[in-house]
Amino acid sequence: MEKGRNWLEFTGLSAKANNYFRKLSYGEMRMALIARAMIKSPELLILDEPCQGLDSYHKKKVLELCEKIGSRESSTILFVTHDRTVNLECFNHYLVFEKVVH
Repeated sequence: MEKGRNWLEFTGLSAKANNYFRKLSYGEMRMALIARAMIKSPELLILDEPCQGLDSYHKKKVLELCEKIGSRESSTILFVTHDRTVNLECFNHYLVFEKVVH
């Protein structure tokens, strides 16, 4: 329970702690899901298009959260995106797939 509260505070969702998940905005849901995954302190956190469908405000919040998690060095983030503008300081390696036309 304590870890959950800590992650809610870390994500800035403490004020929403008593809200039903489905009553959160789409961006808040995304942040809550990332926080839920982090409760177990995973060595590897895989995020597949975590900003897909978010407005610019929530995209910024999710990226800030990823930067905080990535800078902690307790978890490695595998961040999958089609958005080449996403570039966080915590990213050490990039793998870019490009279509080859013959």
